Order: sequence, then structure tokens, then C-alpha cells
Amino acid sequence: MFPIDVNKADFKEIIRIPGIGRQSAMKIIQARKFGPLREHQLRKMGIAFNRAKYFMVYTDAPFSLGFKAPTRIREEILYAKKIIPNQLPLFV
Repeated sequence: MFPIDVNKADFKEIIRIPGIGRQSAMKIIQARKFGPLREHQLRKMGIAFNRAKYFMVYTDAPFSLGFKAPTRIREEILYAKKIIPNQLPLFV
């Protein structure tokens, strides 16, 4: 289902994106009447862009020209947060 194109998706699809709430989804739908949405416009709308950027496609998205595999998206999220996927437990 992901990534979702915010320039074409309906309200129910946009609201499923992590970091976008009900009010932000309505802002997106209203704003795209004036043209395709870009990154700087989405950031100004008050969404949690750093969380949502991995699950949506917009006009100037780095991967808007091609589809990323879910494993690649997972790697980017883990790398951005600097989390080691197989971290050992602290208390054994």
C-alpha cells in the first residue's frame, strides 16, 4: 500500500500515513487544488514530515520516479535513527 502519492490519494489513504492526522490530511486535500505539492509545502502544513516522508510520494520526492522495496525503506528508517536491527538486550 505504501508509498502513497499525496497528490492523487483520497482522504482515507492520506490519513493512514504515519505522522499525518485528520486536520493535516484535510490541508493536503485543500492545497493540492492549486497545484502539485512539494516538500517545503508539506513541511509548512504542520505534519510530522520526518516520520511521514518514508510512506508518501510528493512532486520532488527523492524516490518519486521509482518504487522502493519495503526492505530498502526499512533500512533507510533504521539508518536515519542509527538503530542496529539486531541489538543485544541490556539485561540477560
